[in-house]
Amino acid sequence: KLQFLYFIGRMKSVGDILSYEGDVTDMVINYIMLCVVLVVPLMHILRDEGSRKIWWWWLGVFIFFWAFQIGLCLLVGCTGISIIWNSMYGHLVHDGVRKLFGGRILWYFILVTLAVIGADVYYAVTSDIITTVAHICALVLGIILSVSHWQWMKRHAKASPTDEETEETDGLQ
Repeated sequence: KLQFLYFIGRMKSVGDILSYEGDVTDMVINYIMLCVVLVVPLMHILRDEGSRKIWWWWLGVFIFFWAFQIGLCLLVGCTGISIIWNSMYGHLVHDGVRKLFGGRILWYFILVTLAVIGADVYYAVTSDIITTVAHICALVLGIILSVSHWQWMKRHAKASPTDEETEETDGLQ
């Protein structure tokens, strides 16, 4: 019974989680990082206007990472959204390694990579080690989700899909 009361005492509200309990510096850094990481999939979606599958996939990924972040923080008493943008970036990394982005998206992907490294190094220096561990785990989670999606798409694709067909059903290209 005491363990349950300890657990309940550590729970934070969703408002506290999303506002970093009022820490303006953390809010600015993390919400900017979220926007920075989201631009790559948005550029891809806009480039492939007709592909609803891509839009629905990225919306689902985004909602999943938000739910995961909030659920995790409700369970362990953390705050923030860095799991979301680190996971989204992990998802982008697999797509970027698997198939190079074209033109502008590749250039922007490099900038996103530098921003993510900078933010994660900043938190590695200024925060507890658990924050760094959580960021690394989030990156891995994003990669795992992307690899799983890619493998699923390969299994459910036609016998030998063309590049155009895989672009319509895959994540980022």
